[in-house]
Amino acid sequence: MRISSVSKLASLLIVAALYGCDSPETSEPPAAVEAEPVADAVYSNGKIITVNDANPKATAVAIKNGKIIYVGDLRGTKPLTAPSTQQIDLQGNTMVPGFVDAHGHVVSAGTQAASANLLPMPDGQVNSFTQLTDTLIAWAKTERCGSVTPLGGGERSTYRSRATTAARATRTSRFASTTA
Repeated sequence: MRISSVSKLASLLIVAALYGCDSPETSEPPAAVEAEPVADAVYSNGKIITVNDANPKATAVAIKNGKIIYVGDLRGTKPLTAPSTQQIDLQGNTMVPGFVDAHGHVVSAGTQAASANLLPMPDGQVNSFTQLTDTLIAWAKTERCGSVTPLGGGERSTYRSRATTAARATRTSRFASTTA
């Protein structure tokens, strides 16, 4: 009698299964099921800005060891909470992502945005005295300038003549002090 391939395969599987059940001392214990992490804190009851197009709206955020482990709705935080989890009520306030900048000139950036950009290349366009005066005159004509009146009434020739006079006076006074 001929044994078919299917019968051979079935017999082999049965033998393997029985052999595996025969010696429990040599078999490895089942792998431990990894439990969900327990959050240190859950933030809720506010508008949460995610900056994530795939998940733009959230009502709860869970944190563990300083890292976000969940963003979504409050129901989703339930498996992550324990009696030790701190529940933080945002009281309707907005929570935004935090950005840490070790060295930022935030105030300077705000001041620069509200004033004439007199920086040289590559941050600005001022690389000469003429460009400086042109930039100041152009800025003085904008709405951002307000009521500031440029020195000398806004005439570039006035700027040049005053600067030239000041430069000559400085050179003359330095020369006079070294020769006296």
